[in-house]
Amino acid sequence: MAQRETKGDLRIDRTQNLLRRAMLELLRQMSFEEITVKLLAQQATINRKTFYAHYSGKEQLLEEMFREADEALCGCLVYQKPMPDAQPDREQMEADLRRYLSTVDQYREYLETLYTDSTTAIGMRVLDEVIQQGHSCLFLTPDSRGRLPVRLTFSFAALCAFYTQGQRSGEPYPVRDEAAVLNFFAAHAGDTAEALVTALAARENFWGQDLNRLP
Repeated sequence: MAQRETKGDLRIDRTQNLLRRAMLELLRQMSFEEITVKLLAQQATINRKTFYAHYSGKEQLLEEMFREADEALCGCLVYQKPMPDAQPDREQMEADLRRYLSTVDQYREYLETLYTDSTTAIGMRVLDEVIQQGHSCLFLTPDSRGRLPVRLTFSFAALCAFYTQGQRSGEPYPVRDEAAVLNFFAAHAGDTAEALVTALAARENFWGQDLNRLP
């Protein structure tokens, strides 16, 4: 396996950015299986030896691209447990939500290009690793007084509102996602807020477990 270059050098960053752009461009044209290191090197205008100085193969490049986006998005949802008697900081919650939505916008096209029929399995595995490594608190775990994490609960509610209303700042906004996700929200369009949240939290294929069963 090739010795992996470390970040910090502008030339290294430039080469890795070229390879990321090359991967995105090739994924718009063909499946991941059809992409080769030779094609990536040609698209990035580097040679194969330079590619292997940075990555062991195309799989490592793709995994790191997924990881970069996942850590950025999940990092916006990290929940810091407040002191027992602390009051929710609404301004901070709203700032966190704006930061999350801004990050979603930043990575939207990036992830839409990365997630294809031939890369979804890799993407979901990397996302699971990011979550397991503690980059995000994606668990509706009550604190010692039985209260759900305020920021995460607010984010979950915002997710429901966005998918059911298809709006941002009062303006229509096209919602694009996997068919299973879009079909779920379409099927529950007439539900009450309580029924929608209960049904969404129960979808094990979305979260890996029924969130309603958490203690």
